[in-house]
Amino acid sequence: YTDGTVKPANNITRAEVATIFFRLLDDSVREKYMTRENPFSDVKEGSWFNVAISTMSAMGIINGYPDGTFNPNGFITRAEFVDLLVRLRPDAYGTAAFPDVPAWHWAADAIGAAVSLGWINGYPDGTFGPEKGLTRAEACTIVNRTIERNPHEDQLHEDMIVWVDNPAPGEVGHQW
Repeated sequence: YTDGTVKPANNITRAEVATIFFRLLDDSVREKYMTRENPFSDVKEGSWFNVAISTMSAMGIINGYPDGTFNPNGFITRAEFVDLLVRLRPDAYGTAAFPDVPAWHWAADAIGAAVSLGWINGYPDGTFGPEKGLTRAEACTIVNRTIERNPHEDQLHEDMIVWVDNPAPGEVGHQW
């Protein structure tokens, strides 16, 4: 953010998530699908998130709602985020083993697949919280696991960005 913070405990928006996934695409894939056109009434040309959402929609990775909106500024749930991730790995499968994710839950298969891949964990009480908003820190952790980027203190870059509200390892307040 402009104030030098990353706000790790805040919920992450659907537009921010689409932008993360867009930036993680291989250049050739991004160029193949890149577009500014989308079916969503609330994702207009000129919006900072237009190209990311439009491109990810053209790829079939993100969907909107039955009313034709995407709700870019709405917070994404943990289930929605995991469902998007698993769409990038359609060969993945597994069974969700959380008491708050019954077999009939719309995202149970995706949650199970993400668990089997080691991308997600539940909370200490054994639940997953599928309808809870995903925090920015949780999104970062899951994306890092997904792309197998496991930061260790000896692998950190000397010039890495350190936000005032998420200090470097070993400093008071470190989040990961």
